[in-house]
Amino acid sequence: MALDGTEPSVAIEALKVLLHEGRRFRPSASELLAAIRNDPSEPTFDEMLILVRRAAKRDGQDDRALAHPLVASFVARQGWDRLRLLPIDDPDWGEKHRRDLYGAWERHRESHDHRQVAALASGRGDLAQLDPLATLGLPRSAGELVVSNDNQRRAT
Repeated sequence: MALDGTEPSVAIEALKVLLHEGRRFRPSASELLAAIRNDPSEPTFDEMLILVRRAAKRDGQDDRALAHPLVASFVARQGWDRLRLLPIDDPDWGEKHRRDLYGAWERHRESHDHRQVAALASGRGDLAQLDPLATLGLPRSAGELVVSNDNQRRAT
């Protein structure tokens, strides 16, 4: 049941990865599912930093230079200006700024991973953007909001 909806070729590939890693044969369903969602292309901190610096030289005009959705979402969360101006090469404080950035990268990776697991477990299969209005059953845009006459009088 846990593997329902998983393409057989994807499951076989994940099984081969586990075997090449020296894991036991007949892995549990959770081990197999973890191997399926493992992303070997996920950049390390240093790789992410190289990608961000390369894209920053182009003023962020070409987001394809970020090359990985996790890096792109990190840049979106941190902001181009902050990342571009962060003095990580400063001889006095650069190491501290680099450690802080590394911590932010690790928290971002963990958050992304937890969200991905939650999305997969819910059956959606992919990450969805948080939509608190939809969760509350409210309209998605301000133009759809209906304001009562009492609220309109208070607003004026």
